[in-house]
Amino acid sequence: MDPKIVSYECDKWLPKEPSVLITFDDGYKDNIEYAVPILEQFGVKAMFFVITNNMESHSEDCNNSDASHLFMNWRDLVEIENAGHVLGAHTLSHPKMHEISMQTSQWQMEESIKKVKEHCSNPENPIHFAYPYGFIPQQALDFPKGCLAYGTVKAPPNPWNEVPNNIRRTYVPTGQMNIWSAMAKSWREQWFELQ
Repeated sequence: MDPKIVSYECDKWLPKEPSVLITFDDGYKDNIEYAVPILEQFGVKAMFFVITNNMESHSEDCNNSDASHLFMNWRDLVEIENAGHVLGAHTLSHPKMHEISMQTSQWQMEESIKKVKEHCSNPENPIHFAYPYGFIPQQALDFPKGCLAYGTVKAPPNPWNEVPNNIRRTYVPTGQMNIWSAMAKSWREQWFELQ
């Protein structure tokens, strides 16, 4: 089916001008310990894509107290969701989906979405998905209704309602604040080129 003719319930939120969606991948513990309080300070909501097997095998009793090496648990995710942030799936085990079979890719996506739905407060809401490493499988996956899927800068900068299963994301490089404004200017120019 041509994604351009698919009607998504979330089309009503389609931005009419350049906008930003802040996302976090993997589900590291530092997301809730550092990122969420900063987001709250500025009144900003974000989307958190989690590797679901890591939510179940997190190690709070690990000797390493550095939150950047630990993963959140399901209680942390419920707390994040209750604060108004959005939860998303990032597969069960973070494989490079273009290197595994389509059947395994489909299973990784479906099962990770299912696990997030089991733990979120409103399982009727669509759970969105982020491809690990931004690599898109060779063939299109069969996503649940209303699910949007996010790649990385490897995806072309097309409007998300035209490519709802390959939405472009980029990252803001840590420690390189001198290039952030140039990156934002480039994104804005690309937006208006597409209009």
